[in-house]
Amino acid sequence: MPKQGVASSFSFGRGFGMWEGILAALGIPYSLVAPQTWKKVMLCDTDKSKGAAKLVASRLWPALGKLTDGEAESLLMAEYGRRHG
Repeated sequence: MPKQGVASSFSFGRGFGMWEGILAALGIPYSLVAPQTWKKVMLCDTDKSKGAAKLVASRLWPALGKLTDGEAESLLMAEYGRRHG
């Protein structure tokens, strides 16, 4: 990721590898999907601005109330996986 230091890049890679190892050990299949791919599908009817994920997530899960950008994007990634997995 741009403007990220060596230590934080290493930490990210370590965490990513840990999750890959956990999934492999448990026999859980997964696939890597680029952000452009899931956003094109999940945000298709919006302007894809910064708040678009929150808008779409609030439409899909109104009972969850106010979501952060990260929460909304996480939910949409999971929903993409559910629909296309």
